[in-house]
Amino acid sequence: MIGLLLIGLSLTVSRVSVHDPSIVKDNGHYYVFGSHIAAAKSDDLVNWQQISRDYENPNNNVIYGNLQKTFEKSFKWAGHNDGDCVGGYGIWAPDVIYNKDYVWKDGSRGAYVLYYSTSSTWRRSCIGFLVSKRIDGGYQPGDTVIYSGFTNTGRVNYDGNSRIDTTWSNDYLNLKNLIGRGTIDKNIGTWKCFNRDGTWNNNYAPNAIDPTLFYDATGQHLYVTYGSWSGGIFVLELDKRTAKPIYPGRDGIEPISGNIIDRYFGVHIAGGNHQSGEGAYIKYDKNTKYYYLYETYGGLLSDGGYNMRLFRSKNPLGPYLDRSAHKAQNSGVNCYLYGVKLIGNYQFKGQPGYRAAGHNSAMVTDDGKYYLFFHQRFDKRGEYHELRVRQQFLNEENWLVTAVYENKNEKITKYTKEEVVGSYEFVNHGNAEKDGTMLPTKTIVLGQEGTISGDYSGTWSMKDGKDYTYVTLNIDGQSYKGVFFSQKDDNGQKKMTFTALARNNLAVWGSSNFIAISWPKAKLTITKSSPIYVKAGQTFDAYKTNGNKWVRYDRGETNLGDCANKNGNKNDAVFILEKGATLKNVILGPNSIKNVYCISDGCTLENVYFENVCSDALTIEGSSNTGAKYTIKGGAMKGGRDQLIRHNSAGTVYIHKVYVEDSGRLYTSCGNCKSGYQGRRTAIIDNISAVRVGYLAGMNKNYGDVVTLTNIKVAGGHVCRIYQGNNNGSNPKALGNQCDYSPINSCECR
Repeated sequence: MIGLLLIGLSLTVSRVSVHDPSIVKDNGHYYVFGSHIAAAKSDDLVNWQQISRDYENPNNNVIYGNLQKTFEKSFKWAGHNDGDCVGGYGIWAPDVIYNKDYVWKDGSRGAYVLYYSTSSTWRRSCIGFLVSKRIDGGYQPGDTVIYSGFTNTGRVNYDGNSRIDTTWSNDYLNLKNLIGRGTIDKNIGTWKCFNRDGTWNNNYAPNAIDPTLFYDATGQHLYVTYGSWSGGIFVLELDKRTAKPIYPGRDGIEPISGNIIDRYFGVHIAGGNHQSGEGAYIKYDKNTKYYYLYETYGGLLSDGGYNMRLFRSKNPLGPYLDRSAHKAQNSGVNCYLYGVKLIGNYQFKGQPGYRAAGHNSAMVTDDGKYYLFFHQRFDKRGEYHELRVRQQFLNEENWLVTAVYENKNEKITKYTKEEVVGSYEFVNHGNAEKDGTMLPTKTIVLGQEGTISGDYSGTWSMKDGKDYTYVTLNIDGQSYKGVFFSQKDDNGQKKMTFTALARNNLAVWGSSNFIAISWPKAKLTITKSSPIYVKAGQTFDAYKTNGNKWVRYDRGETNLGDCANKNGNKNDAVFILEKGATLKNVILGPNSIKNVYCISDGCTLENVYFENVCSDALTIEGSSNTGAKYTIKGGAMKGGRDQLIRHNSAGTVYIHKVYVEDSGRLYTSCGNCKSGYQGRRTAIIDNISAVRVGYLAGMNKNYGDVVTLTNIKVAGGHVCRIYQGNNNGSNPKALGNQCDYSPINSCECR
């Protein structure tokens, strides 16, 4: 498409609802498996198709078949018509991985292994697995392998609204069998999962829920990590041939990480003391040689402050450290101080509000792209939730930062300073553990000279990496390191964004208040010694004229300096348009005093890009016809110490979808013309984004001028200045400003 659409339309995206989504790629398709047997698939990571909804068709589900048969062994302990799920099911947070080493009964190898959890209370849960030869169904029961919430009081115990005896030695648990075989220590009295009275020690032992699977760097070791609140997050190695845990057998200390080893539950890596923390997900990245641990804090409801945290380690069993070098294994006290908080509750102006983003999975593609998958709740929409996908990027320190807007398959690249300077909405995601309030949205300006101003002050810098541009923001003694990324916002509007994090574990986002644009790149520069005339009613399409290439035109002027004394006239112009003429799809270079003149009753400029204006971009003169129409639509203008569009004639100027940067003003109704037309002029200015302008429009109150402004964004500068005009050539008297706010939906200046 020729030209540039500054204001986009909202993209139509196929949405799905999958709570606690876990991602897996298979044969070019992407699948997410979630709680309550929900699942979905996608071919592009943007549009999703629901495969199974929450507890859809429980007697013959497309993935799980008959739930009571498939989960029969697990349901004997938890998850069906019991406790918190009386009258229904409690099936939570599955994860699927392809295990090429799994051995079937017939000796064949390779299976999709689906680990799941069933739960009846916050402590009585169990983890089991299913196996299949295809990813999207046909799963058969494997075994139930990890239980939690059992007791050793010497009497029958019940948990909550249940008649299931929680005594550890019951045959529907695997503990008596494991002890009998000598797989785990038989000395029950020394097992820390029991309090002194034999009740369940939830401060030490985990809730057996939220399992996820990962391979180590060699691909030779397969692990499951799991846990929710209670005693924290644990890791167990699995036997790849059977997909069952390799129980440690004895309590101890893991030698590399210093983490506690439990005989049955495995290696403790995070949390404890019933601090919040669940939905752990570990992903090894061969590019950085780190294992990245994600964990979600807070309550999962819309007012619960659900939020994802990030740690990393060189060892699959830890220690996992956050950006502050805090060890996750110590997060059982004041957990809010641990982990980089990725996303809080936030809202950008004119866009939806987001709450309780959490319980994520992650993916690193073969070509080195990073994606984050999570469920998202919304402001003022109750407990409704949807799957969301965001890109992630490595900053200079190999920490993953998360894109400001959801994935639409935009490609990150390198950016110039001109593309990133300007005003941004700014969100600091903080470190609150479970604060359900909406975060404040502030404003900062990244200045051309490297300063930060607005609600925060500081400095900023940028530098190019291999594939994209890094940013460093120095605010309040912290250096936030991240990347710039041009994205479309939730309204389909292109925005420059930044995402960064600091040593204090805080992540910050910025979304530009100006419209991020990509200037066309000239393939050729044509220098003219005299103006090019476009005759009445004709069109000069520079793109088509030059073989469908963007071309720059100028007059070859040199030594223009700051243009302070370069007024010029139409003989210095690059183009002169006669009545009804059109100029389109052209770049006007910086080496000209004047650019375009309209010299009669109306003309049109379409997708014209002014790279660095000296005197005027467009001068309108030579007509006293009050019905004349001059239209400027699309394109962009940069520079111009005085005005860009000088309206000396009668008639109406229409300015639509134009980007303006570093200019004195966009439009001026002549306030001191000594000859020619003197009278009422009109301008209609719509869909404008302006960065660092003195003011957007100037008009004369005494001549009855009217400037109508709609859909205006101004980052740095005023909007409309009122003058007392004259016809003697003196500088007009400024009377004040109107419509002096941004953004403007509609305002009339008169």
